[in-house]
Amino acid sequence: MMLRLILVRCDVIMLVVWIISAFLLEAGAKLEPREEYAEYWIKSGQERLHFEIQRQQEAAKSRGKVAKNVILFIGDGMGMSTITASRIHKNQLAGGLGEEKGLSFEEFPFVGISKPYEVNSQVIRY
Repeated sequence: MMLRLILVRCDVIMLVVWIISAFLLEAGAKLEPREEYAEYWIKSGQERLHFEIQRQQEAAKSRGKVAKNVILFIGDGMGMSTITASRIHKNQLAGGLGEEKGLSFEEFPFVGISKPYEVNSQVIRY
């Protein structure tokens, strides 16, 4: 009888611990942003963008230089392999071996590469 009572108490204690931990995990999941959701990435991107804009504006003001215009070149479908193939082809047409000279846009002061992807599937659904 005593052993059965101890086992029942252990079961009750384990059940209470399990319920409390499940509740805490559920509460924690609601409070922490999840990478699977678009809202997380939108908010993260906006925060980073605002931070970078503010940092660059402060740096420009300290140097006394402020941009008046912005020219944005967007090369859609230009991955690293496409750019490399274009560079080789351009130089071979000019009589070179391949990668002697770069492409004009590779000399821009700021260049970025973006790779969009979905978190929960291979195809972006609209």
